Amino acid sequence: MNMRKIILFTLIFLLITPINSSDKKEFFNAKSEILPAEEVFEIKVLNNLNTINIRWAIREGYYMYLDSIKFQDFAKPYRILNSEISSYEDEYFGKTKVIKKIFEIEIKTEDLMAVDGLVVQYQGCSEQGFCYPVKKHKIL
Repeated sequence: MNMRKIILFTLIFLLITPINSSDKKEFFNAKSEILPAEEVFEIKVLNNLNTINIRWAIREGYYMYLDSIKFQDFAKPYRILNSEISSYEDEYFGKTKVIKKIFEIEIKTEDLMAVDGLVVQYQGCSEQGFCYPVKKHKIL
């Protein structure tokens, strides 16, 4: 049998083979388990007199990439107050740092004087392999 016939036979077999209804339920249930990024990576902002604190609460079973946390039009460093950072061997990025559970940073208010607005971007994944696109969140 040549390769075309094998492929055609396989496709026909897959099309006519009945799909078990429990398999359908599992497929659709798995799809509905993908939560919106805003629920997985909850951001809270606290404005103090001299600082702005940004805190991500990261749902169990998910992580954020440390290198993905960047601010648009703002290059000053931030200070990490609370975090759970660990090394991770990523399929696409290689050895990288990821954050689980919590990530809290502090930015000095004086560093924001020349900034019209503050937008942070971040990206994360589920431990089961689903990765979210880069998300942006307006802080100020």
